[in-house]
Amino acid sequence: MLKKSALLIGGLILLEMGFSSPVYADTDPCATMADLTTKSDANTFVGYGTGASANQAEQNAKIALAANIRQKITSTSTVTENTKNASLEASSKSVVSEVLIGAKVVRRCSQKDTYSTVVSLDKAFFLSSLETQLSSQVTQAQKLTTNITSAKGNEALSKAVDVAKRFLANTPSHFQEDLNVCLVYGGCQTMKNQDTSVFDNLSSAVEKNADQDQYVLVTNGDITEKFRDNIISLLENDNIHTMSGDDSSSTHTRRINATCKVNKGSAILGGNRVIETRCVVEGFSGKQKMFRNTYTCKAMADNSISPDDASNSCQGRLLKE
Repeated sequence: MLKKSALLIGGLILLEMGFSSPVYADTDPCATMADLTTKSDANTFVGYGTGASANQAEQNAKIALAANIRQKITSTSTVTENTKNASLEASSKSVVSEVLIGAKVVRRCSQKDTYSTVVSLDKAFFLSSLETQLSSQVTQAQKLTTNITSAKGNEALSKAVDVAKRFLANTPSHFQEDLNVCLVYGGCQTMKNQDTSVFDNLSSAVEKNADQDQYVLVTNGDITEKFRDNIISLLENDNIHTMSGDDSSSTHTRRINATCKVNKGSAILGGNRVIETRCVVEGFSGKQKMFRNTYTCKAMADNSISPDDASNSCQGRLLKE
């Protein structure tokens, strides 16, 4: 016989072993609904949460929903409490994201200063959606690996490495944990023998050609040169890498052309004026433009300060527009 068990944390009830806590059931119709649905509907995941506002209650209900899905994978998830809210920390972040896509609010309740919410998610939809996501990741990793290993010429190779790096940076790194969640509920049967080797192979291919996606930064003019380090730092923030080279030449296969200009605005009250430094940065691979970024900084100047002095005050303060 299964034992009733529940964990109450920060206004959040986590349903375990298919049962819910009776703590609020006598007074809160949302708790009663969550309890009954969990016991009677084996095809639905249920989450119940409370909070000081309707939005907080809904967020807590979705966190509980995610926890319910992971209850059979206890080794990969923990629930923590802090002074502000309850949060779910797990090694499989993408599962939470996938849960929230299909979750729907089925009831909202309020009592005095407390709000509560019930959310649900169809199990079949969740498993189908998760399998599609995981299968797509595998297919994409295999394709990107082939693009790198079969690339003809430096330009094609650099593009393939660039795309692969972005994929690895933006794709969840917890594929195996996500797959385990899917399998434990009977989904992803066509992928049950799949492992992370496809991602390891892609990472190895990228590592062998790591410098192929780097650019030579070409700074046009003295003003632009003053902002060179600032521009490189901003590019690195966008995962765009530069390498040393003869930056006076525009013939590099992979190059970034950067041009900064200082624009003096109209005089405002007191004779002061706004001086704007604007840097346009364009990346090329061969003849193909890969990106175009604009970085700006504004400074105030009076009549005794030259535009050049104003632009100097912007060094290290450029921001992406």
